[in-house]
Amino acid sequence: MRSRWSMPIVMSVALLVACGSPDPEPEWAAIDIGPTASLSGVWGSDSADVFIVGGTTTQGEVHHYDGAEWSKMDVPQDTGLLVWAYGFGPNDVWSVGRGGSVLHYDGTTWSAVDSKTDQDLWGVWGASSDDIYMVGGNVFSGQVTILHWDGTEIQEEELPDEANPLDVRALFKVYGIGSRVFAVGASGLIVEKTSSGWIRHPAGSEADEDFVALWGFSEDDIVAVGGRDFRQLSIWDGASWTTFEPSDNLGGLNAVFVTPAGDVLVGGTGGSIGYLDRDARDLVFRKSDTDLAVHAIWAGDDGVAYAVGGTFDAQDLGFVMRLEAN
Repeated sequence: MRSRWSMPIVMSVALLVACGSPDPEPEWAAIDIGPTASLSGVWGSDSADVFIVGGTTTQGEVHHYDGAEWSKMDVPQDTGLLVWAYGFGPNDVWSVGRGGSVLHYDGTTWSAVDSKTDQDLWGVWGASSDDIYMVGGNVFSGQVTILHWDGTEIQEEELPDEANPLDVRALFKVYGIGSRVFAVGASGLIVEKTSSGWIRHPAGSEADEDFVALWGFSEDDIVAVGGRDFRQLSIWDGASWTTFEPSDNLGGLNAVFVTPAGDVLVGGTGGSIGYLDRDARDLVFRKSDTDLAVHAIWAGDDGVAYAVGGTFDAQDLGFVMRLEAN
């Protein structure tokens, strides 16, 4: 691994601890994982088994860390840009992306799975290897896409009109914990899967921009983030969602992850990364040395965390940052 100062895209940011008096500020360091295009998703079974996904507009890519080194993995040709990843262990990892791309990794090979759609897919999450949701859609046309894998095949699920009063065209992420499964999307839409189908949860008047990601502590404590021009956060308390705008409201948020230690890490446009101070209901973070967006964050049980991001244009620039445990 080269020095953090040797990477063309150098990001030096600070992250404080969310509870109590802060420890000396740990530092995110840009790391070199080899040539990459844009990077948009990261997931690991532990800090010695980490997957990063991304790619160009015409070809998805996956990078893997085995505890010693990073390597670029082989994926099927003509796989669209991969946006998100989620798994259940080193031998059971899923990734979704543009053009209806769905890949599954069995510990040896990444294989394409027939999604039965050509709609862009932005998020994937599952309760188990035979109960997986994928969401997506085109923001400007078509309709919301919700897919479910039952262990055998992928089937599309319907979002009823009453759950989508603003005629939103895309959901961006899906996440579940305990008995709850939520998905978030354009124009502040939050929906939940129930025994009777998908229903809408109002998120308040402040929820007027896209929600892009969500993660949680428990089924009664989940955080959603988003915004395009202005950051917005929403907290689920088990009964309702409450949305608010943080005081430092410069650009949107794309990433949120609740660490095993209980910190809520967030990242967004302009290379910003930090944490949610839950007592103050505000963000604490610094703008980094790059204007590239942070798209995803993941942290392991040992406190090691990764943040990935980049551009999604003709430049196809990507970066990876690592935060060492204290």
